[in-house]
Amino acid sequence: MTKVKLEFKEGDRHGKLTVLSSESVYKVSEKGRKTRHISCLCDCGNKTIVTPDKLVSGHTTSCGCFGKERLKASSITHGLCGEPLFDVWRSIIARCDNPNDLRYPYYGARGIDYPIAWKDYHSFMDEMYPTYEEGLTLDRIDVNKGYSKENCRWTNMSVQGHNKRPFIGGSSVYTGVALHEVNKWTVYININRKRCYLHLWTEELDAAKAYDDASELLYGDRPNKTEPSDDEIREKVEKKLKLKGFI
Repeated sequence: MTKVKLEFKEGDRHGKLTVLSSESVYKVSEKGRKTRHISCLCDCGNKTIVTPDKLVSGHTTSCGCFGKERLKASSITHGLCGEPLFDVWRSIIARCDNPNDLRYPYYGARGIDYPIAWKDYHSFMDEMYPTYEEGLTLDRIDVNKGYSKENCRWTNMSVQGHNKRPFIGGSSVYTGVALHEVNKWTVYININRKRCYLHLWTEELDAAKAYDDASELLYGDRPNKTEPSDDEIREKVEKKLKLKGFI
């Protein structure tokens, strides 16, 4: 069977390579074997010669610079492992994109996403590094919305611990509220990894308001989005927090 000779024209593109001439270049090995090559110019500016089969099959698409760039990028990314912000970024991508990630059901499956630009670690760094301080964690202000510069802040574990969705399958639709065994609603808030209980309440909404009052006093926000409560609820909450030495 006759082998078809591959033809090339000046200007043909193959990956990052441009064919310089339709004329072939031949190299002779130490054993005297003659091998046909095509002269090419790489986008990086280097000239190289490539065998026709590797050029056509896509095996060779550059002078070698592309492989070096990928290796360098891989080395840089690998070298970032263990850095606080890189680990935060990698965790965001995994929990939002990877169905095999244990946290995916609570993030990606719920529609929690991130800006397309954050697919690149350096874009994430550009937006979030200026406000970062060592020891802080990334927290979404509205836990039902995705990651973004506008909806994220760097906080300590106490703030992040209280700013969570209600427990899935829990007895209350509100954060920090649970049905007590005596058919009343108990309220608790986490402060410096300690749990502070804030009385029992007959009405679930009053319990949610009590939690939000405590959160507002401690952290400046109202996670349950309730309206500021009446003086009686507020006074009970303040009294308990002062008794425990938290305010």
